[in-house]
Amino acid sequence: MNSDLMDVKEAAAIIGVTVGRVRQLASAGKLKGERLGGPERGLWVFRRADVVAYAARPRRAQSYLDTRRTSRRNRGQQWK
Repeated sequence: MNSDLMDVKEAAAIIGVTVGRVRQLASAGKLKGERLGGPERGLWVFRRADVVAYAARPRRAQSYLDTRRTSRRNRGQQWK
């Protein structure tokens, strides 16, 4: 494969996510890539520059309140 191009596994290693997450990002259009071999069973290929740019993007910090799950009892209630 051309050194400027990489597959899903290489992209996942650079970004620091799973192979499945790279596929999700590419399908959603958040990570630039091209699907070779058809839309349903094709092979994703990415340009190294696009993957590095995605990995270097600024990320929003998550607070505890963003990540916590609400219990059934507290669902719909406001924090005071």
